[in-house]
Amino acid sequence: MKLIAYNDNYYDKVQSYQMDNSQLQFTKTPKENIELAVQNKNRHCILGLTEDDNLAVFFVLHEHSEFTKYFSTPDESTIFVRSLSTDKRYLRQGYAKESLQQLNQYLSEHMPHIKHIALLVDIPNQIAYELYIKLGFVDTGVEINNDGDLTKLMEKDLFSPIS
Repeated sequence: MKLIAYNDNYYDKVQSYQMDNSQLQFTKTPKENIELAVQNKNRHCILGLTEDDNLAVFFVLHEHSEFTKYFSTPDESTIFVRSLSTDKRYLRQGYAKESLQQLNQYLSEHMPHIKHIALLVDIPNQIAYELYIKLGFVDTGVEINNDGDLTKLMEKDLFSPIS
């Protein structure tokens, strides 16, 4: 698994990315996120590619997101991870976990000013919540209404140990 920033060379891979309805209730598609990133340069679309160069994971690293007022860490040193998804053909094979495990290294190379990671998890999405806990994220106890969905704010220091 390797993490790379999206560029138009990966357009076809993104077009063939598949999500099922259970995923779509919690997150936007890669195509929707790329359109948003074109309009907002603080959104960085990240691809998680398998050893065979197949697109398995997608997420956005968002600087100065609309949720910074809730972070317990400084905005300028915190990155917000949003719209994390796995192509349905690669679900439950460890790719989301592996991509988040590689995030520390990716950020240290490409965004060295970032020292903290924050994300929201929809309260009904217990599978994602448990994954984030295993990866060292802490439930801050802050609940946020995000477009009508109740979510929990989770945070992690960039170089805290990963399970």
